[in-house]
Amino acid sequence: MSRIGTTFIKFVAWAARGFKRVVRTLGRIQHENLEHHYLRRIFEESGETTFLQIGAHDGKTLDPMYRYLTTTECSGVMVEPVPWLFARLVANYKPFPMIRCENCVISDHDGTTSFYTVREDILKSQPEWGDMLGSLSREQIVSHRDLIPDVEDYIEEQQLPCLTVRSLLQKYGLNHVDVVLIDVEGYDYEVLKQVDLRLLGVKVIIFENVHLSKGDRRAAERYLTNANMRVRRFNLDTIGVSREWAGWSDVFFIAIRRVLRRLNGLPN
Repeated sequence: MSRIGTTFIKFVAWAARGFKRVVRTLGRIQHENLEHHYLRRIFEESGETTFLQIGAHDGKTLDPMYRYLTTTECSGVMVEPVPWLFARLVANYKPFPMIRCENCVISDHDGTTSFYTVREDILKSQPEWGDMLGSLSREQIVSHRDLIPDVEDYIEEQQLPCLTVRSLLQKYGLNHVDVVLIDVEGYDYEVLKQVDLRLLGVKVIIFENVHLSKGDRRAAERYLTNANMRVRRFNLDTIGVSREWAGWSDVFFIAIRRVLRRLNGLPN
């Protein structure tokens, strides 16, 4: 075979490999969970990552960070107020000494506070996410009556220890946090306001918005944009991404993702 023929065959093979990589990349951009996109990027590409998770549950069930916390170099604090859920959290992260667990409510003061949950003894007959219902507001638990009939009869009030975000950070000596997750059943904006995004150097923050009023949702998004973050919405959550960290490549990623999903009839 001539040199030209050999070169052409090598070129075709190279082009085919490149085409396959492009197809795989476009498929990932189109289908990857948006939260996992940012979490994967920061945990797997940024070296050792520091995180703070408020409302950690057991740290595993339906937890978007679990795969990264157990497979990458990271350290941080996970906060869970409900004692029996906290025991599961501690057990799940016992093999990871750089991940510390705090049994408290995040509130606007240090001390104790009333906290409402669904009684543990009736949860076996409830939806899987039933034990995730814990809030500073009894009304927030009652609002799930359409999904858990007679939920008012199953609510338990407990007096639990509480800390502000500032006190929590001081307790664990955290002056820099890359990733923050907040899931506190309607109290998310109140907790978000306590997180100084610029001072801590937060690159990614994710919080649940489904239980927020329209006013609080807008205020929360303003809080992110005022801290030089881009705002992304995904399912029931709001994602804040540092412009400095994400760069312009993030803008192109989102634009390409929207086009691909729109072409395939998928929601953004």
